[in-house]
Amino acid sequence: MNALFFNQPVGKEVTVDLDVWFWSFIRPYDEVPDGCKPGFTLSSIRKRLERLEDKVGLRIKTYYRRSSNGHVHVKIVFKNEIAVLDAFMIRAWMLDDKQRLELDLARYLITGSLHEMNRCFDEKATDTGGVKQSGPWIDIDTDRKDFTGEIREDFEDHLKQFQEQQIGQTQL
Repeated sequence: MNALFFNQPVGKEVTVDLDVWFWSFIRPYDEVPDGCKPGFTLSSIRKRLERLEDKVGLRIKTYYRRSSNGHVHVKIVFKNEIAVLDAFMIRAWMLDDKQRLELDLARYLITGSLHEMNRCFDEKATDTGGVKQSGPWIDIDTDRKDFTGEIREDFEDHLKQFQEQQIGQTQL
């Protein structure tokens, strides 16, 4: 068999962008209203991570955070570098944003470059000239009830902004 593409190392980190609201992601199952599907949650991502760890035979250091748009980023850190094909499979397994994944696959197919791939931005510009910041990275084993310091402050600020936005939308 001849490989068509070079399976180069991508580094030690894989990032995943989940299109789910951060407040919903960290919500325990017992807070999910009756009749609502919980969607992607911290618990469901932990289960996927456990299956991945079983498959590769090692414990993988993993973190999550609030993205600048109020969604969720996940960062998976390996002890050694991994290959780009492995990174793509891991991103797919961990439910990475499908459009982000497709664009990175196409970019790698055409350019063979890792330059613009596997990115989760720490900040983004707003339409009004401001900057939205992502939250701090949180160990995957940390539940909302265990948030302290900067993590708790960031979550409370985010939740307040989200609630104000929801109220503003219902008044339209």
